[in-house]
Amino acid sequence: MLRTSARYPAGLLPTPADAGARRVTVCALSGGLAGAECPGIPEWVPADAPLEACSWHRDSATVLPELYAEWLAEAGGTTGWTGAISRAHVLPSSRGDVPLRIISPQRGDRYSVPAGTDPRYATIALKAVTREPSARVRWFVDGTPVPSARWQLVSGEHLVRAVADDGSSDEVRVVVE
Repeated sequence: MLRTSARYPAGLLPTPADAGARRVTVCALSGGLAGAECPGIPEWVPADAPLEACSWHRDSATVLPELYAEWLAEAGGTTGWTGAISRAHVLPSSRGDVPLRIISPQRGDRYSVPAGTDPRYATIALKAVTREPSARVRWFVDGTPVPSARWQLVSGEHLVRAVADDGSSDEVRVVVE
């Protein structure tokens, strides 16, 4: 405010339109131009700003990009996100050719438990993307079922396997030092 007041005398602040901005409706979630299914909010943008249409809202569902899987899980999960995430941290895959793919942990990941860390807190998230938004995934580490979407780290080399309801699966090897 101090910089603005130094630049413009009181009462002479230009409106966004006077400054060359245009008013558009953007999707409150994606920031893209709002479509019919988007929660739209009015926004002022520079007149020459390139804006892409929102691709997150389609067919009465909110389908978030894979990039947001971890963020959504940590932000409270599924509330309000139809078809976007399941109890097992599963998002619809943007790659239709892959029925199931583990995104956490990733193949070849190496972990270490810091000295003095309570073992209850030395965990990693188990996440996968699927073709079907309603798919459920079962997790196994070295053949043993993991009952939650987090696995407590144990020293050694491990095979992490995800199996979807339709039988599709993926596996990755990780090392815990």
